[in-house]
Amino acid sequence: MFRNFNIGLRIAVGFGAVVTVIIVVMALFYIMNSNALIRQAEQRELENLFNAARSQIETRAQFAEGMSAIVALHPDTAETFANRDRSELISVYAPMFDVLKQNYGVAQFQFHTPPATSFLRVHNLEKYDDDLTNLRPTIVAVNRTREPVRGLDGGVAGIGIRGLTPIFHRGQHRGSVEFGLNLGQAFVDSFTEDYGAKMAIHSVQGNRTNVLATSIGSDSLVADENILQAWRGERQLGRNELNGTPYATYSRVIEDFSGSPIAVVEIAMSREYYAASAASTRNFVIVLAIIGIAIALFVASVLAKSIVAPLRMTVQNLNDIAEGEGDLTQRLNTDGADELSDLAESYNRFVSKIQELVKEVTDATLQMASATDQLNHIAGETKNGVREQRDELNQTATAVNEMAASIQEIARNTTSAANNAEQTQEAATMGKDTVASCVDKINQLASEVEQAAQGMTTLEKSSEEIASVLEVIRNIADQTNLLALNAAIESARAGEAGRGFAVVADEVRTLAQRTQSSTVEIEQIVESILSGTKGVSDVMRRNQEKSKEAVDEGDNTIVALEQIMASVASIRDMNTQVATAVEEQSSVAEDINSSVTRINDIAERSDNSVQQTVVASNQLAETASTLRNLVGRFKV
Repeated sequence: MFRNFNIGLRIAVGFGAVVTVIIVVMALFYIMNSNALIRQAEQRELENLFNAARSQIETRAQFAEGMSAIVALHPDTAETFANRDRSELISVYAPMFDVLKQNYGVAQFQFHTPPATSFLRVHNLEKYDDDLTNLRPTIVAVNRTREPVRGLDGGVAGIGIRGLTPIFHRGQHRGSVEFGLNLGQAFVDSFTEDYGAKMAIHSVQGNRTNVLATSIGSDSLVADENILQAWRGERQLGRNELNGTPYATYSRVIEDFSGSPIAVVEIAMSREYYAASAASTRNFVIVLAIIGIAIALFVASVLAKSIVAPLRMTVQNLNDIAEGEGDLTQRLNTDGADELSDLAESYNRFVSKIQELVKEVTDATLQMASATDQLNHIAGETKNGVREQRDELNQTATAVNEMAASIQEIARNTTSAANNAEQTQEAATMGKDTVASCVDKINQLASEVEQAAQGMTTLEKSSEEIASVLEVIRNIADQTNLLALNAAIESARAGEAGRGFAVVADEVRTLAQRTQSSTVEIEQIVESILSGTKGVSDVMRRNQEKSKEAVDEGDNTIVALEQIMASVASIRDMNTQVATAVEEQSSVAEDINSSVTRINDIAERSDNSVQQTVVASNQLAETASTLRNLVGRFKV
């Protein structure tokens, strides 16, 4: 699928896509991390608000305990309480309670007798002597332990912040005094005013919840089931909206003086600032992401161009080699240390090898052309020599025929001499002359045979020279074939870029193979010529030896004829010898005639072989010219 797009586009799109994904992932991670940090900040602030509320409760409890301690430790108060003088206590503390209620929010001020009986409610003078054992655990605890007690505690009027101190008179425990502040709407409003956060206090009975006090409004921002989970000790964090304003909520249980759950405090904090910060962060990250993506796309484009430009230059040079000028002198820029520089360097080495190969092939074609011209010249000389040999052989055949006729004539004369003794002298004289003539002709024949043998030797040397030239041509063809094979291997390594050169290498290899084949044929023909010339040379040597024998026999005949002239009787005896010698000479003449005929046939075949050599040499010249034209396409 990606092969349908160019490398530059693939690099730019791929790099841009990867960087875009990375930037988007980082942006999302940063936004999520920012949101998490904002949530943590919200949680810390809500926890701080909750701790502040709890600190306020603790502060007020300490205030209540301190007030109760002041009253309990006052000697007159202890004595009056020990005497159970309710009227005296009222006269002393009723005015003080009004001030405490008005200025400090004190809601309750009362005295108890052990274990938990109300003796005097300064805040409610008409009600006293009621048993609070089942309603007020703090009263039971302070009278039982005789130690100060402070904290949250329930009651008929609701949850209050209590501070109790035991009263002793003359070392004896007489009861306890209590100051109480309401944990209700006043506390909630005060907290909201001080901290700017809304609050609601929920009581829980079974699976039901009840709002004791709230500054949030009629609708709680926390669901009942979350209140119940907070009651069970699970801190509840949430987000909601109130009148279009985003709020973060925090719900957590608070404990009474004994550490038991007594209520759930819900704190609602406006998160407009955090929401604005999150939105600002998100927008800032989005802008940065867009800028980063734009920069990444720009860098990807520049990077793609830096990669594609050298590749295009390489492709252009390869196209020039395959289709265009075939300029092997061009080189790529190898500056740098990246893979493209390695590619350019490899390309330059490849072109250098091809350039050297083409130069070697060019030199080889020139040598082949020179060798072909030399072969044509040698073949022409060989052809002329063969034709001269044929002419000499024709003359030799004529002489041999004449010699045969002379031998027959000698035979007739010898027969006539045997039949007619009177004519022996004349016949002997004629025989002498005839034998002398025969000796001259035989000498002439021997000379011609010797010349023919020398021609055969020359032909044999020329054939050997042709074989040497053919060996050079065969070596050149082998080297050309090896060079073509190396060129094909290098072009295969180059792939598509070397396909054009592969065609040239294949053509060179084909021409080299044809050259080898023609060389083999010429070599076979030359070997045939060598074999024939050796046979003719052997025959010539034998004929030369027989010619010498014939000369010797002629000399003997002359001597015999001279003896015939000396003695007729000797002539008769010698006639038989002469007849025998004539028969031998006739047989020798026939052998010579046959040998000359065979030599003529061999010479004719040699002429045909030489013509074939000329044709093969011309074909080799054409092959060299074709190879030279193919190599000439390249500029080296």
